[in-house]
Amino acid sequence: MLALIAENGRITWRRHGAGFPGRPNTPRWKYLLLLLLTFTGMPAAIAADNTPISTVRAEPRARRVAAEFFTSVKPIHDIVIRSAATGILEGFHLRPGDHVRSGELLGHLGGTNYTAKLTSARAAAETAIKALALARDQLKVDEARYPLLIDRDILDRGKLKVTRVRNSLIHARETLGALRASGSLTSPVSGTVSRIASSDGERISTGEKILTLQPKGNLWLVGGIFGKDIGRVRVGMQGKFHPAGGGTAIPVRVSRIFPRSDGDGLGIGLEAISRPPGWFSGEGGMVTLGARANKEPAIPDRALVLDSGHWWVLDDAHGHVEPVRVVPGDSRNGWTWISSGLKPGTTVVSSDAYLIFHKTFAKKYSGD
Repeated sequence: MLALIAENGRITWRRHGAGFPGRPNTPRWKYLLLLLLTFTGMPAAIAADNTPISTVRAEPRARRVAAEFFTSVKPIHDIVIRSAATGILEGFHLRPGDHVRSGELLGHLGGTNYTAKLTSARAAAETAIKALALARDQLKVDEARYPLLIDRDILDRGKLKVTRVRNSLIHARETLGALRASGSLTSPVSGTVSRIASSDGERISTGEKILTLQPKGNLWLVGGIFGKDIGRVRVGMQGKFHPAGGGTAIPVRVSRIFPRSDGDGLGIGLEAISRPPGWFSGEGGMVTLGARANKEPAIPDRALVLDSGHWWVLDDAHGHVEPVRVVPGDSRNGWTWISSGLKPGTTVVSSDAYLIFHKTFAKKYSGD
């Protein structure tokens, strides 16, 4: 039998027989007195308290870290197509869910305003072409007359004019090309139309949103984790996505962990391990994650003591009971894994730990 003994202000436990430890044949009235003092609020650290206690060693047990949460398939990012000029949207007949190919013509711009700009740009380019031709002809004449009839300054001015007019033509052609390109609405990537912001025949301004595309194959799973799951999930963990509609589970891997916009819990981004995964945007289902089995010290639930928001165990440190702060992990079948604070093989008090702690140590450690 083990007994809890207080000697010189320290708590110890020893084996004893029928009498008081170290004092054989102690009268029974002393034991009755000890019980009376204990149940009238006297601290457990009274000398000669022989309350029997039991201990257990923290066992290294295998624990499989796991988490399960709901996710939905979403695009990693969308592509917004905007108007590059002002005009009337024509030939635009797409609807959400339509599939488009990269480079496919989706519509074009028309209307008086756009047509007028296009006409003006064409005229500017044609004028620049004629001006360049005249400047080149004049330069040829000047070169033929130099140096007998004209001096070097006149020849240099002719060359400078050709260069200036050529640059004007380049600018006019670039303007005309950009205006023509802005009038043709094409898809930059292959994907699915997710949102329509403009309609056929509508007047749109430069920079105005026309539609949103979800690029092909640019999907992942997004979910949220809360509470204990936050400490269990890490980037690189693998698991499976189980579609809500049934079907084969899809192997996935955690690729991102990020703060949620509402500040509650954490957001989780998962990508399929194999390509293509076969899911579609908007599909939902459960994700189960697991890691390799890790061995951590485990103790009975009854050996844990909660005080002032912290968890403690009573450690038998070389025959003396000492409180040790710990961080509990998962619990299962009456046992709790200790994430930190306790080494495997440590002997801890497993009976009446709560009572012993709060009668003996609570005042000392409650402000810690």
